[in-house]
Amino acid sequence: MKRQEVEVSRNRTVHLLKEWGIPVEFEGKPSPQHFGNWVLIGRDRNVAFRFVCDRGDLQLDLMPASVYKGPQSNAESDWYTWDVVASAANLPFGGKLDPLNWFFSYRDGVSRAFAPENLVRVKHRLADVEEEKRRRFTEGRRVRAHA
Repeated sequence: MKRQEVEVSRNRTVHLLKEWGIPVEFEGKPSPQHFGNWVLIGRDRNVAFRFVCDRGDLQLDLMPASVYKGPQSNAESDWYTWDVVASAANLPFGGKLDPLNWFFSYRDGVSRAFAPENLVRVKHRLADVEEEKRRRFTEGRRVRAHA
């Protein structure tokens, strides 16, 4: 992807978030240990979000706002991918929505899931969904012992 196309995509993402009333707290490059062309981090009610663009692929990570410490202060393990959050919160996932439009479409549901009164239950669900995702990923990769 050309530099100009990446920049336009970041500008479009920032513009849409601001148009939707969702504040962006940080714009820049990902931390040195991560890949990507740019990162946007902010908060919307009960959820902190991180959009990362890596070679034209937009990714979305989410965490409860109560856990969020600052733009680059949280451990990587505090973030959940949007498919994990969608599954844990029983929100639709897949189809034709990209991460940005999914977040806008289901931000009320994500905010409800990460609300203080739901957080303990949702954190258990998030752990279960992540464990299942890891199990499915590694299932076909196991080396079987010879009999």
